[in-house]
Amino acid sequence: MPLKSSIATIIVACLLLLSAQLLGAQAFSQASEPTTADNQHHAKQGPFANIESWRYPNGLQVYFKAMPKTELVTFRMSIPVGGWQDPDKRTGLAHFTEHMLFTGSKGYSKAEFEKLVDDRGGQNNASTTVKRTDYWLELPESEWAFGLDWFGQLLFNHQFESKHVDEERRAVILERDLKPETPADLLRKWFISPDWAREEDQWTQVLGLEIPYKSLIGTWDDVNAIQATDIQAFYDRYYGPQNMTIMLAGNFPRDKVKAYIDEHFANIEPHGEYIQTIRAAKPVARERRHFSFSERRGHVHEWRHYISDVDKQDMQWLWFLRTILHHDLNTELRQNRQAAYGVNVSFNLIQGHGRLISNGNFDPAQEAEAFAYINSVYQQLQNGTMPKEQFETLRKKVLDAIVLDHQTPWSISNWVASVFYDKNLIGESFPDLYQFAKQATQADLANWMEANIKAEHSVVQSIRPNPTWPLVNIAIFVLAIIFSFSVGRRFLITPLELRQQLYIRKVLYGPVTSLIALLLFFCATFLLLQALAYSSQYIERFVISSVDSYWLNITWTIFTISIATIVILNIPARVPRKIILAEDHWRVKCLSFRSSCYNYSDISFVEERYLLSVIFSRKAFPCRLFHFNPFSKGLLIGVGRSSYLLKTRNNRELIEEFEKRRRPARPVTSTELGLDIDRSAA
Repeated sequence: MPLKSSIATIIVACLLLLSAQLLGAQAFSQASEPTTADNQHHAKQGPFANIESWRYPNGLQVYFKAMPKTELVTFRMSIPVGGWQDPDKRTGLAHFTEHMLFTGSKGYSKAEFEKLVDDRGGQNNASTTVKRTDYWLELPESEWAFGLDWFGQLLFNHQFESKHVDEERRAVILERDLKPETPADLLRKWFISPDWAREEDQWTQVLGLEIPYKSLIGTWDDVNAIQATDIQAFYDRYYGPQNMTIMLAGNFPRDKVKAYIDEHFANIEPHGEYIQTIRAAKPVARERRHFSFSERRGHVHEWRHYISDVDKQDMQWLWFLRTILHHDLNTELRQNRQAAYGVNVSFNLIQGHGRLISNGNFDPAQEAEAFAYINSVYQQLQNGTMPKEQFETLRKKVLDAIVLDHQTPWSISNWVASVFYDKNLIGESFPDLYQFAKQATQADLANWMEANIKAEHSVVQSIRPNPTWPLVNIAIFVLAIIFSFSVGRRFLITPLELRQQLYIRKVLYGPVTSLIALLLFFCATFLLLQALAYSSQYIERFVISSVDSYWLNITWTIFTISIATIVILNIPARVPRKIILAEDHWRVKCLSFRSSCYNYSDISFVEERYLLSVIFSRKAFPCRLFHFNPFSKGLLIGVGRSSYLLKTRNNRELIEEFEKRRRPARPVTSTELGLDIDRSAA
């Protein structure tokens, strides 16, 4: 019996030892297998799984994500309304309305309404962009019921009071330190950077979209003009439930939340207009390359790819491509090769169209190698030829980043604020980016890129370091201005020699006239310079900047500086300063040494006239006005088909001098000479 027992014990021990060895070998073989996205993330659902979508008859869209392992609840509402919807003369109204919603719908002040959240350990805020407005609230899980009630007061059934508008106006002004427009601001607004001279947005250049240009915060005058009636009208027009997308994420009791929303939110009547965010594109097919130069050491390079008519599937592919490029380019160029100071890849959406942006600051010594690598990555992805191991490694990084970055209710709900706020694009279901990344194949990505990433809808921008020292550039520009000044004076301005001039009278300008003349000088100068800048802008965009040549760029800059100098130099040359009479001609001498020369026979009339009589006189039309005092007479000189109206110290004396020289010389008789000639003898 003891022998049998010992034999059995030995057999069991051997079996246990053998099974341990088999399990170890299996574990070793599993560890030695390459880690791929499929075998590591196979059983995971991802952070976007089980997001419920509730679409109500009034148009309200609610997404719900239960996260029982968290201790927080997050409420978020985004609406596709922003600065682009601001009416004229009321810029900043969308941002002001965002502030005013925090007064609640029960007559609280903003401080009182927000204190309700602070007392419960929560936080809240909002933000406004040109295309959307976002509101959020975060609370401990035990305060979910209060949060629903508070959020409902924030969004629905508002009646804005004038006293609360006046209280919040100061906060809006202080947020961006708005100030009344100074003369410098007006100068910049009307002359230095007027709307008509502003370069078109690239969305307009490439896809033909109409992009409004409005101040998001607003101007001092517009913000101070906003009244409670303006905010009420804006709210009633755009803040209907049919335009709202709400996201609830956190440790909520699902059934109670659903019942509350069904009772309190679903019955709110739609009001105002349904916002149509999608606009038709008119693509302009042309490859665009822009080169410029700066004093910075690194080489900034940027690729912008524009994609028209984006749908929900395109949006997910755009995100997937962006994330893969971001991980690959940063790993290879920044960490491994140290050829770039940083590579950033992003995407955004406007009016139903997308844009993928890749940019980086590269080491000039390695930029050729870096660009070659970037182009090869794009080509591999577009042709579907990237090595499988590399593609799977990138996919794993994408999946790992999704899991790591979406552990909190805030991070998940933030997608509603940044991308998924537009129901026209998203529809009712919340995109599961994690599952999309798991199922995406390289062949599918290549097909999508082939159909959407096109060179004729792309913009390549490069900012290279100057090949010369900064002092050399400054010296070149100074020499260009001096040369232009010399050329302008020599060839465009007629010098005046004051020898043998018989009569000189200064043209007088009163204080009003001088002020008007000064304003006209600035207006004419800036308008001409803006017209020059507007013209050169197109030449530079389509010709100069498309050539990778520093010397062509600097030559064009010197040319534009020279033209601007000549323009500035010659505007004062049209302002009369003196009237100069000579024996056989007379001159109107202007500033900048220019003078206009006339014969006395060119004068049709010389008389004193009031300003109003000249303005309404066909005889003097067209007239060059240099006397603007309606209560004193000026000197009107008709020359050919035009005339001058100006004022001297003694107009009557100058008229007599003109008349004296206009009369033809009378022949002198012999009697007057004292000679007695016999005419018959003659």
